[in-house]
Amino acid sequence: MANAPTTVRELGIAHLPDGKECGAQWPDAAFCGDTVALMADLSSVKDGASVVFDIFDAGQKPPMRIQSV
Repeated sequence: MANAPTTVRELGIAHLPDGKECGAQWPDAAFCGDTVALMADLSSVKDGASVVFDIFDAGQKPPMRIQSV
């Protein structure tokens, strides 16, 4: 039996309190040194399963992958 495809909905980031004001000025962007939580609503993934996020710098053309977490 084949696995159902995974769908990602409501992908987002949230700045975590770390004493910086960057999150208040640019809530939809993260900068080097920011502390953020990655959030996503995934279908067809069991609770507790391992998930890898690939982080891209979309400010470059073409976008460059800068980290996987």
